[in-house]
Amino acid sequence: MWKRACWVFVTGAIFGFAGAAAADELESVEKKIVAAWEKHTSLTAKLTVVTKIAGKISVVEGKSEGTLEVARTGAQTLIRQEIAMKRVWKVTGKTHKRERKSTVIFDDRHTYELAESEGKKTATKDVADRQPPVTPPFMLALLHKDYILKLLPEETLAGRKVYVIEAKPKDPKKVSIPQVVQYIDQERGVVLKSVTYGKNGEPEQTTTFTDFKFGVKIDPERFVFKPPDGVEVIDLTEPKVKQKNQKKS
Repeated sequence: MWKRACWVFVTGAIFGFAGAAAADELESVEKKIVAAWEKHTSLTAKLTVVTKIAGKISVVEGKSEGTLEVARTGAQTLIRQEIAMKRVWKVTGKTHKRERKSTVIFDDRHTYELAESEGKKTATKDVADRQPPVTPPFMLALLHKDYILKLLPEETLAGRKVYVIEAKPKDPKKVSIPQVVQYIDQERGVVLKSVTYGKNGEPEQTTTFTDFKFGVKIDPERFVFKPPDGVEVIDLTEPKVKQKNQKKS
């Protein structure tokens, strides 16, 4: 009995040490990613989002394509994302199609979006945490709030070595996405691919970033939100507006 008890204790100590070492390794990798990212003053890229969500009676498939522009000035990060989405719903034998275009501008404090669908345009203003998590420092901080991160073996993607970071929820009841895997360029510190998984373990959405250009000149006006004439900006930062939208949903 004594020998068995000692074996259990030693085994637990070994796994505890391994867990601490893994955490240290992840922290080191995150610091390297952030350091590589902070070398960039600006960048542009193309993005593609492929979606396939299969339910019991429905299947949603879609593809979105667009562009990404990022400019960094000191501690401030400015982002502009333009994307066109085409999506198809198949429910009990019926097919529904939808197209949507959107322009999202993020200025560290607020996120603005101009969306157009079925001939209607809408504009919104929201808090900064609604921005697309394309910048690694923001993305990692966002994941750490609700997920446990794990460093997976490195891979090669599009000829480049990438860190692979898996995120699984601390409390599955509090988040809608059960698993996220990020593929981050080791040398340049940019996200090359992001995959979200459904409850069945199958990938539901894959986002890829390609055609990166670094140190490019971007007109500052690209990051100024200017809604078209006649389009009112709905301020989602206002408590009353938030409550009204939550009731609608």
